[in-house]
Amino acid sequence: MGIMDDEAGRLVGLGRIQTRRLAEDIVWNSMFLHDYENRYGIDPHVVQDFAEGYLDWLSDCFPEEVEKDGGDGLFVVLKREMSNNGRGYSFYDYTHFIYCKD
Repeated sequence: MGIMDDEAGRLVGLGRIQTRRLAEDIVWNSMFLHDYENRYGIDPHVVQDFAEGYLDWLSDCFPEEVEKDGGDGLFVVLKREMSNNGRGYSFYDYTHFIYCKD
């Protein structure tokens, strides 16, 4: 198991509240690695990879909504889904879905 696997496992090991807090720590859709530093000390590369994947996942799940407002709809969807824990599209659900799938 490599360091990326270990770090991904740490991210996936977070509970719903911890995952929500991690999501609050980062700057979504940033191109700067330091914007993915977090209170849990999980490698920013791993957090960035998962965050980018989550945004892509939301784009695939809600394409019409994402395209609204000249593409700014993604952040409307992101905000809504981040507050909808338990509906199957939260960052927590994504991290567990993608980690278990791979």
